[in-house]
Amino acid sequence: MEKLQNSSSNNTNYGFLNGNVLKIIALVAMTIDHVGVIMFPELEVLRMIGRIAFPLFAFFVAEGCKYTRNKWRYWGMIFGLGVVFEIFSRIFAHTTECNIFITFSLSILLIYLLSWAKKTIKEHNAKMIVLSMFAFVFAAAAVYVLVEILPSYTQRYTAVDYGFFGVMVAVFVSVFDKHYARVTMFAIALVLLCALRSPVWLTQWFCLLAVPLVAWYNGERGKLRLKYLFYVYYPAHLLIIYGIAELIKVVK
Repeated sequence: MEKLQNSSSNNTNYGFLNGNVLKIIALVAMTIDHVGVIMFPELEVLRMIGRIAFPLFAFFVAEGCKYTRNKWRYWGMIFGLGVVFEIFSRIFAHTTECNIFITFSLSILLIYLLSWAKKTIKEHNAKMIVLSMFAFVFAAAAVYVLVEILPSYTQRYTAVDYGFFGVMVAVFVSVFDKHYARVTMFAIALVLLCALRSPVWLTQWFCLLAVPLVAWYNGERGKLRLKYLFYVYYPAHLLIIYGIAELIKVVK
């Protein structure tokens, strides 16, 4: 198996799940979740299974930021897809929240600022440390206002999927480089997401099932190149599910 970006820095000697396996698990869970939302909202078990999808995707967003060679192209692709999907979802699906690509595009911006701050700390540049840390804190505060406060003041603006704490899951993962430190931060971020973002919706706590899966990640990509699978699969599976749901309505 090939290490992600030919790197052995993941410190994952005991894992047995590669990136391909985890991404496929996330895709299956996401599909089950959306089938539950769109076609069988009364079956809460489908939502329980689906809770592991977002955390796994968030983890790999952090991994992508760590290994990508062109950081701004990576962000531009995620943000661009988010804008395109948002237009189509608002027109055809009448959604009330911005799609997950918008969430992750905000995560990536904060991760880049955090990476800059970490770099200045390693270089022992006092002025740049202050500047970079201020930039990160200011940006995080701006994201919080954008995601959590503005939606309450305007009916035309709707909240970002998973809110501020959802944005911060990938950011928490990026604080450290060692794998098990990243897993620990991943778990802390998910607990905060459940406790502060959706304390009443107990189903959200099933997202913690993603923690052992990530802990068993071995840092290997896998033989298949699934880099763009999610970008194609995300809109495709939604179109199919919505199409089936509308067909069922017509038949009835």
